[in-house]
Amino acid sequence: MKEEPSGLYKFGPFLLEPAKRILWRGSEIVPLTGRAFDTLLVLIQNSGKTVEKDQIIETVWGGAAVEENNLTQCISALRKALGESRGANQFIVTFAGQGYRFVADVQTIAAAPNQIPNSKIQNGLTAVRGVGDEDLVLPASGEVRPSAADLAIPDSAGTVQIDGPLGPSPPTFPIENPKSKIPNRMVFVAIGVFGVVAVLGAIFWYAESESRRPRSEASQNAGESVPAVRRRMLAVLPFENLTGDPAQECFSDGFTEEVITRLGSLDPAHVGVIARTSVMLYKHSGKNIRQIAAELGVEYVLEGSVRRSGDRVRVSVQLIKAADQTHLWAQSYEGPLRNILTLQENVATDVQERIGNRLDRPVAGPRPISHPIDPEAFEAYLKGIYFLNRRDITDFKEAAGEFEKAIQKEPGYAPAYAGLADCYNLLGLDGADWTVLGPAAQSAAQKAVALDGSLAETHTALAAVRALYFWDWAGARREFRRALDANPNYALAHHWYAALYLGPQGHYPEAVAEMKLARQLDPVSPIVTTDLGWAYAISGIYDKAFVQYQEALHLNPRFVPAHFRLAEYYLIKKMYPQAIHELVLDNAYAGKLQASLQIEREYKTSGFSNVLQSEIQTAKRHSAQRSEDLMLARSYALLGRSDEALQALSILYQRHDPSLIYLRVDPDLASLRSNPKFQDLERRCGLIQ
Repeated sequence: MKEEPSGLYKFGPFLLEPAKRILWRGSEIVPLTGRAFDTLLVLIQNSGKTVEKDQIIETVWGGAAVEENNLTQCISALRKALGESRGANQFIVTFAGQGYRFVADVQTIAAAPNQIPNSKIQNGLTAVRGVGDEDLVLPASGEVRPSAADLAIPDSAGTVQIDGPLGPSPPTFPIENPKSKIPNRMVFVAIGVFGVVAVLGAIFWYAESESRRPRSEASQNAGESVPAVRRRMLAVLPFENLTGDPAQECFSDGFTEEVITRLGSLDPAHVGVIARTSVMLYKHSGKNIRQIAAELGVEYVLEGSVRRSGDRVRVSVQLIKAADQTHLWAQSYEGPLRNILTLQENVATDVQERIGNRLDRPVAGPRPISHPIDPEAFEAYLKGIYFLNRRDITDFKEAAGEFEKAIQKEPGYAPAYAGLADCYNLLGLDGADWTVLGPAAQSAAQKAVALDGSLAETHTALAAVRALYFWDWAGARREFRRALDANPNYALAHHWYAALYLGPQGHYPEAVAEMKLARQLDPVSPIVTTDLGWAYAISGIYDKAFVQYQEALHLNPRFVPAHFRLAEYYLIKKMYPQAIHELVLDNAYAGKLQASLQIEREYKTSGFSNVLQSEIQTAKRHSAQRSEDLMLARSYALLGRSDEALQALSILYQRHDPSLIYLRVDPDLASLRSNPKFQDLERRCGLIQ
C-alpha cells in the first residue's frame, strides 16, 4: 500500500482514519487485520466503481503470489466487521467474476495531522468524541509521548516528585486480533493498582499487529538474553487453507497447532519449536522467510497447506533453511480424515528426521502410533482450539461447547478433555462462579491425564487446577514438572509454571528464568513479554520490568496488560500522574470509556486518594461480583484502612477465590504484609509456612 492520505472517510456510522489505520464506529475502534484495512481503503477510495480482484490483490499484497481465496477472506472479514447481514450488501457488493464495489455514500473530510473531527489535543493526547460519549483521551498517533514534567499534575496531598521520563513512544501497528477491544487477562497479568479494570481474565489476551520486528537492542542490553539452549530452532508457519471455504480456517489453524505440538514433543533436546501465538502473527503477513526467521530467531521454517474435500484431506509441506532460503525437502500427504492423527505424526516425524539428518544424529525410537479418530470429533476439537485461542469470555464458552462435542463423539480423546479444563479455568478466572467451574476443571483435567499422561497439555491443565482451585502447591509443581518433562517446547507450561507457581510461591529468580524460556519459544507474544516484566517486578528489579513493558508496547501499543503493569510500576515509584495516564489508556483500550473519563476527571479534581474513594463506592455498588471484593481490598489497603481491606480479603478466602494466590506479590497489599491477620491468611493459602 502507498502512504495513507491524511484525510478521513465517513460512511454510515463509521469513520475511517487512514493516517492512523483506524476504523471508528462512534467512539469504539473496530478491529481489522492489516490486509482487511488496506482492502477497505482501496474500495472506499474507489467508491461507486467496481474494483477488479487483480487490482485489489496488486495494491494490497504488493504483487506477492497469493490466491484469490485470501481476498475472499478479507472481504468476508470486512462484512462481518461492518455488521453487514447476509445478502444485505449495504456496503460491499460482489460482481461475480469481476470484483467488488463499495456502494455506501462516502464523505471525504479534510483533517489536520494527528487530529480527527470533533477532537482536541490535551497534554499530548487526542480527545475523541463519539455519539453520546464524553471526551476520551487516547494517544495521538505519531506524537512523542508526554514527558514526566508534562504530566506532573500535583496531587491533592502535595507536589509529586518525578524521578524519570515516561519513555519513548512505541510505534503504531495495525491491530490483528479481532477481539482486541474486549481484552481479558489471566490473574497474574492483572493483579495491580486499582480495581478499575477486570482483574481476572485470559492468559493470552492479545491484539497483535501485522507488522513485527526483532526484539529491540534496548531489551537485550537490559539483560534480556535468553538462556543458551543448544538446539535447532524451527518455526511452523500457519498452514494455508486451500479449501476455498473461509469457514475452514479453524481447520487449517488447528492443524498448524497440532503439528507444532507434535514436533515440539518429538526431540525437544535438539529441536526447539516456536509457539503458536508467535507464528500466527505471520498469517497473510507478506513477509519473506528470511525476515520471519530473523524476527523469531529460528534456523528452519516449515511452510504448508491443507486442502479438505469431503472426508479426504491433503497436506503439502516444505522445509526451508532460513539463512539462504534453500528448500531442503518437500512432501505431500493424503488420506481419509479419520486417519488425520497418523498424518500429523508422519508430517512431524518426517520433518524431525530431516533436521536430525542435518545434525548427523540418528532419530531415536520408533514412530509413535496414532489411532483413528472420528472426523466429527476431530473437527469439533479443532474448532474448540480455534475459539480458545481467541481469548474472549464468549469464545471460551464456544470452545467449551466444541470440546464437549468432541468428547461425546470420541470419549477417549485426551486433548479434548485438556482443552475443556483450560476453558473452565479461564472462565473461572474471568469472573464466573469458581465454586462451580473449579470442580469441573478438576474433573476434566484428571480425565485428560488418565487418558494420556504423556501429553504436556494434560499435565499443564491439571497443574493450573491444583494451584488455582486447591492451593495444592506440591501437586501443582509436580504436574508442571511432568508437563515440562513431556514437552520442554511447550511455551504455556513454562509461562504458567512461572506465573501460577514460582512467582506466587516467592521463587523469584526461577520465575524469571522460566519466563525467559517461555519468551524464547514465544518471542513476539506481548503477554509473555509483559509477564517477564512482571517476574522482574516481583523480584524487585523494576528497571528491567519497565523495559519489558515498553517492549510489549512496541509489539502492540494498545496491549492492555502492559499499560496496566506500567501503571503499577509508576505507582510503586509514586509517580501518580504517570500511573493515572496509563490507567486511562488501560481502560480506554479495554472499551471502558466512562471508567477512563471518571479516573482522569477525579484525579484532576481531587487527586489520587479521591480516585481510590471512587473505586470503593463503585465496588460497593457491585458487591455481588467476585472481583469487586478484590477492588475493595486493594483500595482500602492503599488508603491505609487495614481492617476493611482484611475484611474484603476474608470474603475472598471464604469463596476460595483464585486471586488470593498472589497475596504475597500484589504490590497494592504491601502495607498489610506485617499484619498478623494477613500473615495468617497467607499461611492458610499455603503461601508461607
